[in-house]
Amino acid sequence: TPDKMQEWLANIVSTFNGLIDTYAEPEYKEKWKVSIQDGSVSFGSAKDRWGFNIDVMKEKGISFKDIYAAYQEGANVDDLAKKAPLAEAVLGMVVKHHPPPHVAQKYRIPKIWKGDLESDIGKAILNCDDNGPAVMMIVNMAMDPAAGPVAIGRLFSGTLKDGMPVHLIDTKREGKIQSVNFFMGNQREMVGELGAGNIPALLGLIEARAGQTLSTVKDVAIFEGIKYVSEPVVQIAVEAKYPKDLPKLVEALRRITIEDPNLVVKINEESGETVIAGMGVLHLEIATSLIADAGVQIVTSQPLINYRETIQNESEVVMSKSPNRHNKIFMKVEPL
Repeated sequence: TPDKMQEWLANIVSTFNGLIDTYAEPEYKEKWKVSIQDGSVSFGSAKDRWGFNIDVMKEKGISFKDIYAAYQEGANVDDLAKKAPLAEAVLGMVVKHHPPPHVAQKYRIPKIWKGDLESDIGKAILNCDDNGPAVMMIVNMAMDPAAGPVAIGRLFSGTLKDGMPVHLIDTKREGKIQSVNFFMGNQREMVGELGAGNIPALLGLIEARAGQTLSTVKDVAIFEGIKYVSEPVVQIAVEAKYPKDLPKLVEALRRITIEDPNLVVKINEESGETVIAGMGVLHLEIATSLIADAGVQIVTSQPLINYRETIQNESEVVMSKSPNRHNKIFMKVEPL
């Protein structure tokens, strides 16, 4: 019923706020909690492309009974998407509730950047200063079939322009920005230059990788690395169905590992096989489909899971007696 549906959704919101209470910094616990009443929670369907929050409900006259009836009575849910587009609800929440970069960076930077906050660079980053040195963290890499690697990330200070030389701080490499772009949905637009607070998409940086710090200054502290929750523990062996396609397979593997750092490609030293390791079977299925999209027919093995356990802390001392009860054995385990 609509009432039970609302109760179930309210429990999800309550659980989310419970996690904020548990893990958020004390000064942000109340600020980061969400509420149906203030419009910071939306309900919707990504599949059917409709969505609404309390503001949209009041404006469009939508209720949970309308949603329930649309699905129960087999009505055309396309009407819901026209009346309450999902993108409109989500974008409205972002504009109303997300802090702008010049506000968010003041409390985010001390957590993710270990440089001197009192230095000129530190002050420029904290204040999201367009006129300071350009400092950017690359958070994603996309491979464009025509343009090559596209480095995407948050520009925390400074301005980036076409043709500008930059430093990849982590690897001590230098590069030159061929083109400064900006994503509008799934479309990449050439803009020529972008200032602090934006999310540039940079062409021409062949050596760039996700997690790296980019700057116009050579000596700058790097941002904290990207940490992934899971490790790639499921692996498959792959080989080209036809030997002539081996170079194409190598290139396809190179491209997908640049785009997805959670995929690991290695050579099994015992068998000589090429092995791809991922987070799970679905992750590997996506990887193999991307290889197929590159025009390479491959043969794969069955997925193999490498499962290992270890300890994180020192244990208590435990005692056991020998079968004849004459000997006592004491033991504890601790990390190496």
